[in-house]
Amino acid sequence: MYKRLIVFLSVISAFLLFAACAAEMSDRVVGRELLPSEPLTGSPLTVSHWENDNFVLELEKDTATIQVTDKSNGFVWSSRPLEPKYEDMSRDWQLFAESLVVIDFINLGAVQTREMYDPSRADSPIYVAIDNGFAVSLHFPRAEIRIRVEVILTETGISASIPDEGIEYFGDNIVSRILLLPFLGAAYQDDIPGYIFLPDGSGALMRFAPARPFSNSWTGRVYGTDRGVVLSPPFALLAGEQMATVPMPQVYLPIFGVVQGENAFAAIIESGDIFCDIEASPAGDRINYFWVAPRFIYHELYWQPTGGGRGFVTPTPSRNIVNARVDYHFLSGEDATHSGMANVYRQILIDRGMLSQQSSTYGNIPIKLDAVMAEQQSAFIGTNTLVMTQFADIERWIDEFKADGLDNITIAMIGAERGGISGRTTGALNIERQIGGERGLRQLYEHATTAGVRLVMQTDIVSGFEHQIPIRRAVYALGGSFLTIEEHRPIYSTLRFMNFDSIINVVEQIETSPSYIRSLSLDNIANSLTSDFNSSQTIFREDALDLTQSILADLNRVTSNLLLESPNAYAIQFAQAIYNVPITNSRQLFLQDVVPFYQMVFGGYIDMFAPIMNYRAHSMTEMLRLIDFNIFPSYVLTEESATLFARSNTVDIFSSRYDDWRNIIVPQYHMVNDVLRNVRGQYIVSRREVADNVFAIRYSGGGHIVVNYSGEPFEYNGVMIESETASFIK
Repeated sequence: MYKRLIVFLSVISAFLLFAACAAEMSDRVVGRELLPSEPLTGSPLTVSHWENDNFVLELEKDTATIQVTDKSNGFVWSSRPLEPKYEDMSRDWQLFAESLVVIDFINLGAVQTREMYDPSRADSPIYVAIDNGFAVSLHFPRAEIRIRVEVILTETGISASIPDEGIEYFGDNIVSRILLLPFLGAAYQDDIPGYIFLPDGSGALMRFAPARPFSNSWTGRVYGTDRGVVLSPPFALLAGEQMATVPMPQVYLPIFGVVQGENAFAAIIESGDIFCDIEASPAGDRINYFWVAPRFIYHELYWQPTGGGRGFVTPTPSRNIVNARVDYHFLSGEDATHSGMANVYRQILIDRGMLSQQSSTYGNIPIKLDAVMAEQQSAFIGTNTLVMTQFADIERWIDEFKADGLDNITIAMIGAERGGISGRTTGALNIERQIGGERGLRQLYEHATTAGVRLVMQTDIVSGFEHQIPIRRAVYALGGSFLTIEEHRPIYSTLRFMNFDSIINVVEQIETSPSYIRSLSLDNIANSLTSDFNSSQTIFREDALDLTQSILADLNRVTSNLLLESPNAYAIQFAQAIYNVPITNSRQLFLQDVVPFYQMVFGGYIDMFAPIMNYRAHSMTEMLRLIDFNIFPSYVLTEESATLFARSNTVDIFSSRYDDWRNIIVPQYHMVNDVLRNVRGQYIVSRREVADNVFAIRYSGGGHIVVNYSGEPFEYNGVMIESETASFIK
């Protein structure tokens, strides 16, 4: 009886939560100001053709589909297949291929359903003229929803948007997700040479090929998932979709693209990026087409706990403020590559003041050395502080590395705070006495400054284990519980996250700290956006973005050096250098190429350090990859042997002793430096595979770097590039 009562109350709670979500959808809900829905009004559309010097946009009114013709070569981009091959496709998938937008909606039973635009069942589309294009309101009868889409012709292509006020509800269902122009750039198997570019890690290519029986598509959340919204995966999928055990892509940039022969487009998500997935499907995953589209998120199904491990799935109570907009920049000829897409995106960031010259334009490349100072280790009773490196040790390292010809060094001290990495209080900047104390740090800072070495404290002011972040400073997940993540480490396992008020307090402390503490390298803060559902003050994802940018701007102002870990696009402008920059992707089966797109966008403007090389330093391929990707080496070092980490949380460092690594680091640095020093302060213009495993990279200064990963010599422009080497060619 008791169990039945619990189930009954859970169902009633779910219904009441959903009813609150659906009832006043256009009003202020849970602290968000949503624009009221507005029926589409304006001047009737009297034309279906728009043209400028570069492109022609055409609209088929009956089906609400578009075509864009590139006037430079006559190539046509269409929102539906020009020569459909629907033999093995269901009616729903045929409608998907011809829909301007596709929606997922949630009903009162918290069931998510997909609906394609079907002209044969929907009320007639309503068209209105807007400058250089049209607005259309499309009817989705099963969902009882209308969606407004606006498309305009631009000098570089088209801009497509879905204004929030253009979402109209006529029943109890609510919008969950909207896919925009899902078949623009779609390709049937390998009918045309080309690929889909995806911003997965450093970058990935999904090449067009004959269909294979794949069981899942690629999906990446722009800027990463929102940890504050705890999803329940079995219920967060559409009917018929399968859970797949695949690596989670890391998406740092709001861009994707398609190449078809000598034509391409770069699709930049200009608005709604923080609430956007990118979905790409290979031929063989349900249908035999390759396609890619942005999928904007308005409501998600999340897990609402009720206690005792029980709970239920319900929609998020407040609709996200999205105002989706994607700009499609069409490219042709030599520009129709992922390199061309990077050139477009880089220039946009420069024009907006989001990317400026931070990197030196001359001299030797930098190297980053992470010095692990102290950590907690298990003891007979509790834990004690394990000292791995002292400040005096680093002074000696500096002198010896300088004597070895390394004159552009950044040293990041990890775990220099009292208690070390796992013992510190998150955000506290007091120095561990056993490694030399504040006096020793001040002396080291003076020594490093005299030697021309950049010295920074590397720390995390966003997350920590339970004992490092008090409850009053912790972030709450949607549903009322503390946000935690289990890491399954030897001593401490449960991670918490700092709320923004506490992070702001840390920044205020940094501002009044001595200069040798105001030189920082910060983990996590630049590559995550987490909502906080504290009942006293809700921080939504869009608030988290604003607060993060404000905090980073303050840190940029008050610090003498600010290094950021693998930042998302919105954070890059605040860093003097960036580290742990991705050099691979999620490597899912249908991704054929790892490409340095992230590096092509930012390289030459800001110094980029690779993930630590200790785990891969003995691979010549990995050393060549640094040269290929224009990214600088990074190592982790300790004075003591890494075997001492065996009883600590830092068991993933298995080799780091300075005396073991010095004679490895020096020749590897010089190998990379001898090539990359020739292109300091320059960016990659193009990167081509000129033979199997041989890449020619052209730089903005006019020179080339040729990287030969193969086992055979290769001649390039009269210069012989030996196997497993790289050379700079003017």
